[in-house]
Amino acid sequence: MSPITLVIEGLLAIMLAVCLFYFWRLDQKLQALTHWPRRRAARGR
Repeated sequence: MSPITLVIEGLLAIMLAVCLFYFWRLDQKLQALTHWPRRRAARGR
């Protein structure tokens, strides 16, 4: 493969990893938001 192809493939791999990490963090935050009212209700507040 040519060097340009390797650079493009590497950039795409990095972008995919960043997107996966970002959406994983977003999923964690959304899960915390959806479970928070249930935990609060369970404590009696």
